Amino acid sequence: MSDNVIPFEKPNKSAAVPAAKAQIEHKAALDRAKAKATVGAAVGKAGVGLLSTVRYVVFLLLLWMRPPVRFISNLITIPMMFTIPMLYFGMTGSPQKTMMLTWAISAGFGAFVLSWFYDVLLTRLSPEPVFFN
Repeated sequence: MSDNVIPFEKPNKSAAVPAAKAQIEHKAALDRAKAKATVGAAVGKAGVGLLSTVRYVVFLLLLWMRPPVRFISNLITIPMMFTIPMLYFGMTGSPQKTMMLTWAISAGFGAFVLSWFYDVLLTRLSPEPVFFN
């Protein structure tokens, strides 16, 4: 009967233990890296949500302030449109004509540009396409 018995070597437990520990530590390191990536993605998404909220609040405040800004801008631009031809054709031979024309053109064009860029800013901040009348 002893001829039919195949002897197996006993496993060396001392060699298997460090390999198993290294494999467990590697898996734990991967799990920690995955958890960090998940937390980073969650924080990134929360930051995007917070940024979108702040952007929307700023948009609403600027949209609320648009009528007064447009009124003041038009209050400057429209009279200057009438003043420029009156200064150009009406003030012949006056030494202040050039200075007054420069100020009238600058004030009218500056108010128009302010109004234009205010609308561009609102368009860029808007959460969805918006059309101003």
